[in-house]
Amino acid sequence: MRPFALSALLALPVLAQTDAHSVAAYLNPVSTPDVVASEIRHYLMRKVPALPAADSADAWTSQAKQLRSRFLKEIVFHGWPVDWVNAAPRFEDVGLIPWFEENVRTLAVDRGQDYSHAIKHRQSPKQLCF
Repeated sequence: MRPFALSALLALPVLAQTDAHSVAAYLNPVSTPDVVASEIRHYLMRKVPALPAADSADAWTSQAKQLRSRFLKEIVFHGWPVDWVNAAPRFEDVGLIPWFEENVRTLAVDRGQDYSHAIKHRQSPKQLCF
């Protein structure tokens, strides 16, 4: 009796296996992609809160300023030092970008044009009329 019980226990995992034919019915799509997208969109739209309605243009402007400052403070500049965020911009003229002349020459030569006026007047490639 024991050898039979042991062989029956060893054969159980083999019986639990499936083949492609037995699961083919479950692999067919239940809905079309359009129906699924519509259902997801409908579900998500119920989760989105309604936009607040402003009574006047002044109220709307005030609310927009509050939202903008909150967005900048809590998301854009999150973790930045306050001194950096509130500092006035500082610009320095450091001259031309080193590869400027080579790029202008390449653009002009590729189009068969003279590039000397661009170098002389320090025009960027975007300012050139090619």
